[in-house]
Amino acid sequence: QRQHHVHRRQHQHEIRQPHQPIVYQATGRGGVASARCRRRAQSPAEVSPDGSIAGLKASFVNVGGIRTRYYEAGRGEPIVLLHGEGWSGHSSANVWSKNIQGLGKQFHVLAPDRLGSGMTDNPKDDKDYNYLGEVEHIYQFIQVMKLGKVNLVGHSAGGAVAFYYWKKQPAATR
Repeated sequence: QRQHHVHRRQHQHEIRQPHQPIVYQATGRGGVASARCRRRAQSPAEVSPDGSIAGLKASFVNVGGIRTRYYEAGRGEPIVLLHGEGWSGHSSANVWSKNIQGLGKQFHVLAPDRLGSGMTDNPKDDKDYNYLGEVEHIYQFIQVMKLGKVNLVGHSAGGAVAFYYWKKQPAATR
């Protein structure tokens, strides 16, 4: 007599709580939890009420009427780090907190919160809720900070802003 083994297919769903380790929950048929396991995750840096994080002091500057938060470190050629995501509030310059000090050993690093993200104000006009509005905001930020020609580094959607900036202002980029 042969035995048949029935294997229930399990799916892993990632469950993420803010500022907690990543938890994977394996579920069986019908979504019923059948097992839990933890994957080791780095603990996030704590953000202070003034916006400082990981030993970096948050600074604010007025960019065309938009209060803009940024982090700054180092000396040398200017490099501007543009975080990913969009206006959802899921990303900010905080994503660069573990890179800024290291890059600051060779560059003058600035990492602003993009328009409508992090602790930077929303656009004043609905027409600026797009990449061109963000490019203009970053251009004005660079002018206010008197950086001259800059290196731009963008992560995810920040890469798109960096690309469009370069297309619109090729002479202002290195």
